[in-house]
Amino acid sequence: MESSAALLPCGIPQKATYSTNPTNPGGSRERWSRLLSHCYYPLETGRFESEHAFHGSVSLRQVGDINVSRFAAGAHQLKRTRQAIARRSRDTVLFVIPTKGFFSFEHIGREGLARTNDALLIYSSEPYTTQCSETYENICFEVAPSKLETGIPCIQDACGRTMTLDAASQWFFKQNLAGTLDNDSPDGSIASRISGYIINLAASSISQQFLSATSGHSRSYKDGLLQRIAVYIMNNLREPILGPQTIAAAHGISPSYLHKLFHGADISVNQMIIERRLALCMKELCNPALNSLSVTEIAYQAGFANSAHFSTRFKKRYGFPPREAREQATRT
Repeated sequence: MESSAALLPCGIPQKATYSTNPTNPGGSRERWSRLLSHCYYPLETGRFESEHAFHGSVSLRQVGDINVSRFAAGAHQLKRTRQAIARRSRDTVLFVIPTKGFFSFEHIGREGLARTNDALLIYSSEPYTTQCSETYENICFEVAPSKLETGIPCIQDACGRTMTLDAASQWFFKQNLAGTLDNDSPDGSIASRISGYIINLAASSISQQFLSATSGHSRSYKDGLLQRIAVYIMNNLREPILGPQTIAAAHGISPSYLHKLFHGADISVNQMIIERRLALCMKELCNPALNSLSVTEIAYQAGFANSAHFSTRFKKRYGFPPREAREQATRT
């Protein structure tokens, strides 16, 4: 195992690259298993199509509240077993985006295929199996489940389901995740900002694509109603009149009951609207295809009625003004 950086006392690298040794292919399976268990959590390797020709590498860095990694390897199988889970008690979620090739998976009673530019959530406290294609690469980040649960009753509902990213989200995630690995390490405040808007966009994408898929199978009437409301908010974000009154009317409930529903969700209905609009603006500000639009135009199109209010909210949420978000994306 080769490393370009020492580990911090907490056991997470500031920046590191690990790989099997291509000049000595014998024993690749055992080394790869140890390497992945060191970088992520205990994992077992299954079938290798050709152990003697196998080579794999992982680059990773801690950025604010997330651990970002780039993974490249040949065809092989990985398993997260109950026995392995017992050796690590800390819950985390992996947000995985294949950038080359594909992998099949079985996780939380679901199975499927994740292709290039899809995304998949993997919950570390539940068993899973993956099978990578012959030439496979991904970029991903690891985060505490609580960071992604805003507006989602249970993060496990979103795990083990393939999510298709739109072009703007693909660009945003790849540029920002890869940028944290390829560029100089950001200082504490900037790292916190970067991880914050990556997490926010991920949570927004999860809400938009998965809540509608699970709303018919919710654990209770209130959970199902909350999920339908979250989907309604995502589908109507660009409407300036979106608010408690219109949401309540669309779901046949009173505004007071709507606020009661959100009382136990760790976020108010107004906060959810603002958070989702801010995430939408962040994504569009970082999209080079929309550089012809001014910051004010993007804010108005996302449903904000006042550009000064938008700028204040944006800076409070991310720690820098909207124009700086566009400048950072241009420099990446």
